[in-house]
Amino acid sequence: MPQIIDLGKIRFSYKGAYSASVQYVQNDVVTYGANAYVYTSTTASTNNTPTNTTYWSVMTSGLQFEGTWGASASYQANDITTFGGKSYVALQDGTNQDPTETAYWDVIADGISQVGAWSASTQYYYPGDVVTRGGSQYIALTYHEPTASFATDLANDDWDEFIRGTRFRGTWVASTAYLKDDIVSDGVNAQIATLDFTSNSVAFANETGGNWLEFTEGSSELPSQLNKENYLLTTDGTDPLWSNEINLSSSAQIDGTVYFGASAAEIAQSVGLSNLIGFAVGDAGGSSENFTQFTIWNKNTDGLASTDLIVQTHDATDLDGFIDIGITGDNFDAEIYGITGPNDGYIFMVAPSGTSGDGNLVLATGDTGAANKIVFAAGGLTSGTTQMEITPDVNVHIEIETPSTSPSTGALTIVGGVGTTGDMNILGDVFINGSLQVSGGAFETQTLISSAPLFTTGTGAINDNDDRGFLTEYKGNAASAIFEIAFVSASGGIGTVARKGYTVLTKAITDNVGTLVIQEPSHTILQGEEVVIANLGAPWDGTKTVTAVTGTTLSFAATGSNAAPTADTDGTIVVNIPDDFQNGDSITIAASSVASINGQRNFVQTVSGNTLTFDFSGTQAFTSASGTVSVSTKTMYAGLVRSTADDEWYLVGSYPAVASAGIYAAPSAALDVDLAGISYPTLNVGSIKFLNNANGSVDNVLDGNINLPGNVTLSGSANVLSGTFTGNPTISGNPTFSGAPVFSGQPVFTGGIRVQEMVEDVVDVSPSSNAYTLDYTTGNIFYSTGALSASFTVNMTNVPTDGGRVFTVNLITTQGATGYRPGTLNINGSGVTIKWAGGVTPTPTSSSGKLDIFSFTIIRRGGAYEALVSANLNF
Repeated sequence: MPQIIDLGKIRFSYKGAYSASVQYVQNDVVTYGANAYVYTSTTASTNNTPTNTTYWSVMTSGLQFEGTWGASASYQANDITTFGGKSYVALQDGTNQDPTETAYWDVIADGISQVGAWSASTQYYYPGDVVTRGGSQYIALTYHEPTASFATDLANDDWDEFIRGTRFRGTWVASTAYLKDDIVSDGVNAQIATLDFTSNSVAFANETGGNWLEFTEGSSELPSQLNKENYLLTTDGTDPLWSNEINLSSSAQIDGTVYFGASAAEIAQSVGLSNLIGFAVGDAGGSSENFTQFTIWNKNTDGLASTDLIVQTHDATDLDGFIDIGITGDNFDAEIYGITGPNDGYIFMVAPSGTSGDGNLVLATGDTGAANKIVFAAGGLTSGTTQMEITPDVNVHIEIETPSTSPSTGALTIVGGVGTTGDMNILGDVFINGSLQVSGGAFETQTLISSAPLFTTGTGAINDNDDRGFLTEYKGNAASAIFEIAFVSASGGIGTVARKGYTVLTKAITDNVGTLVIQEPSHTILQGEEVVIANLGAPWDGTKTVTAVTGTTLSFAATGSNAAPTADTDGTIVVNIPDDFQNGDSITIAASSVASINGQRNFVQTVSGNTLTFDFSGTQAFTSASGTVSVSTKTMYAGLVRSTADDEWYLVGSYPAVASAGIYAAPSAALDVDLAGISYPTLNVGSIKFLNNANGSVDNVLDGNINLPGNVTLSGSANVLSGTFTGNPTISGNPTFSGAPVFSGQPVFTGGIRVQEMVEDVVDVSPSSNAYTLDYTTGNIFYSTGALSASFTVNMTNVPTDGGRVFTVNLITTQGATGYRPGTLNINGSGVTIKWAGGVTPTPTSSSGKLDIFSFTIIRRGGAYEALVSANLNF
């Protein structure tokens, strides 16, 4: 019959990992090591390990890996560990029992462990540890602590040779530790060491017998190669020799020695030369000749014959990539070289085909001589005649006394145009066979003789599209612009100065405003200047315009996410030269570290980025410098000009210089009379009459924009004035003002004023923190555009200070649900008592949208202000 099992009676209870402090009862299940145990005793107990069979039985068996064996670790039965190159399993619980104890452990997998070069300070495990020693490898046979000598451990059978090998150590070296099977060269043969030892301190030939065994045999016919790198193998007729020279003294025509390789460099360096691969030393051998020659002699006499010394680049061919110095033969007639004929000497430069280089032929001198000129002397080496000299940074001088009687005669004749960007000074007559045209600048002469009684300009102009007139150049006062110097240099009549850059300490961005803090507190960067920022990343890098400067903090527009201040010392700021510096200016340099360039320098030539150039006759090597540059004077123009734009004449002054071919000068064709910076100077005339009025009478008629500074008196019965009047003119009689004359300043009217109509300006103002600022120079009627929340303060600024005067100021306010009135009055920063009309303080209108008007009558007497205030309410 089938057996019936009551599943309800099987009731295991899993309790997790075994703990000695837990009380266990029948059918409790725990893990212990890699096994699972069930509590079988009917008596509950604590602190009985699962290996106690009275209380526990194995439920399932397993293995547990515990890593590399450690002496202080506790292991349980079935734990697995590695020791040396093998794997072991624990047979029972234990601590500090190494896996070689067979009562506790058993090997379950053999292996080896590569542990590097043998060391006397390393503990080795048996078996399986493999070490390198010289060119061979050895495997440990025992678990041992090494002695100071590997040979002793090998003799004690702690090691066995695992893989036999050799190690090449190069050329034998004295006093060097060698190991068994090391291979060296003795200069001819290869030798292998038979044991561990240290070589002697003298030479290989002094080695103890038996230390080395010949490994391979070299050529017995060659001398030793030791220390003979880059030597040539030569012979003296009997024996082979290594040599660093070729001695040609046996030749009947050549007396000297040619060196090459290391010896060439050694000999050349002894006389101050370097980097040579060949070096020839002349040796006259007692000859009476006083010169040394290195000769190339071509005895060929056909039409292609020439003798050449060629220097080539790495990618040269027969057709390009070389410089050639040579001489043609007496029968030379090669058409392809038509520029040369028989017995011509030449220097010929051909760049490599396809090169991106310039291919220039450079003739230059150094700077170590007394003059360093380039001298041209044709007509004989011994004639002593020099035709042309190039003096560094001074001039090119031609001295041939041939007079010029035509364009094709003289010491210098040129077929083609001549261009010069500098001054031209001629001592003697100038004959021009053709027209003389001066464009792009001024024609200046101390004496001008005209064969006609009148001097005219624009003669024969059919289409008169140019302005006409006379302009005078002068130096005007300069703005107080200044910048710090980074470096200076000068050569060829041109000085160069660069503006100092700065180092960034921190960077930040807030609401699309970037800020940088720089290191130098004495910087000269100003608001509105252009700077180039680098090495900070977006959005800081690039060309920026400085919007604010506060101490060492610079601000500028920068679109990006907000970023808190961050230290960043990689950033740099290059500041462009301010716009105040322009071509034609004079500047003052104060560079404390470069005294030669200090002082006032005339005529700024170029302004580019952070660099400025100027006229300078001296020479100054490129060097860092301190100091400052400031504008001394600026080139300006003034004169009388007729403008073709409106066919009117203009008396103009302080006309800013205009760029023309890189030089700032007067305009050559048109003058923009509306150009910013032009001023119209005062014209002083004792008596002015303007004729040809509409009725033909003689009247004083002033029309247009008229500047009348000082006290100008206009009298008469028909003074017609229109336009803009500034200054303090005195006008008597009965003048009639037409148009829209504007009086600035404080015009004074004596007698009555008859006005047909009067219009006053209304100025919008808005309160800030319940306070109004009313600028008297903008008007005297103000209209509030903002809301109030309390009795407000009125701050009147730029109020007249003349005594014995009275004026009014009106403030129109828009009230809210609660109305407010003036509570405090300040005039030019000082408090003034408000005196209300009738001695009663008004109650402002408390109704949204209602207007209240407060009128201030201000009296100035005895150096103090008095304020009489009235209110018109509820409009």
